[in-house]
Amino acid sequence: MPHAVSGSAAVCIGSIAGYVDVASEVEPLLDDPLRPDFLDVVETALTEPLDGATGYGLAKRGVIRACERLSGVWAARGGRIVSIAPGLFDTDMGRMEMEGDELIALMITATPLKRPGRVLLPGGPDDIAGLVGFLCSERASFITGCDIRIDGGLMGNGSHHGSLG
Repeated sequence: MPHAVSGSAAVCIGSIAGYVDVASEVEPLLDDPLRPDFLDVVETALTEPLDGATGYGLAKRGVIRACERLSGVWAARGGRIVSIAPGLFDTDMGRMEMEGDELIALMITATPLKRPGRVLLPGGPDDIAGLVGFLCSERASFITGCDIRIDGGLMGNGSHHGSLG
């Protein structure tokens, strides 16, 4: 909060994994990740042990919720807070996730926006940098408390055309 001052903008990095369906009893638990029994309470609400993929999705959902929840406090100090949810990006991590994961190949196919020069994965770090630059600029001065998907249309396409297009 000390960084929430007049003219400031915080851009938090979420993920499209934050759009997984979360049980209604789990969702509010994400608002207090520092409570000492956080993992135990989440696992109890999930009724199963927390695995890495589920934990990642819940963490990214927590980022989205935090930006929504904190937008009023930031605005009262003259600042803004938003999150972005990247999809499939051609980075070291993106290429590592792609190796041997058939779901990633399906997701690439289901991403409707194809870009020249993108060989492996549809998005590039410059896409994220451009969005962050815009969100930190005066041109985005009325954008706060929301999440912006930067996924080439993957999530929207999947929600309207079946799970993966």
